[in-house]
Amino acid sequence: MEIKAQTGDEAYHDLLAHVHDHGEVVAPRGHKTWEVQDATITFKDPFLAPPVNTRTGFNDRIAVTELLHLLAGVSHLGQLDVASNGQFTQFSDSGRLRGAYGPRLFHQLPRVEAMLRRDPDTRQAVAVIWTPHEVVTHDVPCTVSLAFLNRGGKLCLKVHMRSNDLMLGIPYDWYVFSRVQLVMAEVLDLEPGTYTHHADSLHLYERDEDRAGTMFHRASVRDTPTRVIPAFTHGEVFGYGEEPPLDTWERVQSVATEVLWHQGITNWFTERVQPLTGDDVICPRCQYVVHRAQLVHTTDMTLMDEPARCLECWAGD
Repeated sequence: MEIKAQTGDEAYHDLLAHVHDHGEVVAPRGHKTWEVQDATITFKDPFLAPPVNTRTGFNDRIAVTELLHLLAGVSHLGQLDVASNGQFTQFSDSGRLRGAYGPRLFHQLPRVEAMLRRDPDTRQAVAVIWTPHEVVTHDVPCTVSLAFLNRGGKLCLKVHMRSNDLMLGIPYDWYVFSRVQLVMAEVLDLEPGTYTHHADSLHLYERDEDRAGTMFHRASVRDTPTRVIPAFTHGEVFGYGEEPPLDTWERVQSVATEVLWHQGITNWFTERVQPLTGDDVICPRCQYVVHRAQLVHTTDMTLMDEPARCLECWAGD
């Protein structure tokens, strides 16, 4: 199925009704779902992609924290647990979200930016999240890749999902990835183009049927899009006042990291993102935020130039 929508609200209601009415019943891992294969949704204006009027229980604290982790290239379970009242712990292994996007994209997004600068017409500006050697953990990435295309001076984004949960996935995915597109467009001094979201499996779990049912009859309602969530495209959103727009990806990552530490940012973020403590540090090897006591410095004089890294990275060497 293919939908071209003006807003996330419009697309979301249509998807919800279509999957419930026409989806095939399947039960991966014994959990009954209604599934539609090869669902593609395209938004002309990515700013309007987040479905903010759907009454899905969208938690903007989770959305913003996930976005900032992705932009800063880090992962911190503690912040997400605060944002979600502890819901993320159930997806962790040994205190880590093994499928976290931030560490997986840390080196890829700067490469994407560089490729688009070097060859604006390139078809190779792709960041890959899913890897061919995924192991069974509580947190397996649902996203396969993000492909960026500069066409006609507009930056388009094509997101490929192997699996997409209508209730718990779509609202956050549309928000986070469309914001990444807006940031990348700002970095490259381009206008944002279309946002296209493709899911190999778009599904609704039976356990969410009652909650979803409360929204079916609102499918014909077209609310005025709510622009309550910052677009991440202007200096003032990052707390830089009248300074020029962002012009390098390194500055985007620096700003995102500042947001994590609550330095020089707007109240909108401080009200939603749990601040890190003085004992929180980023392991330079794996990009996970750990307690300072878990960061180890080598005592081997031949390796003194090597940066400190967390206990897990040392154990893996």
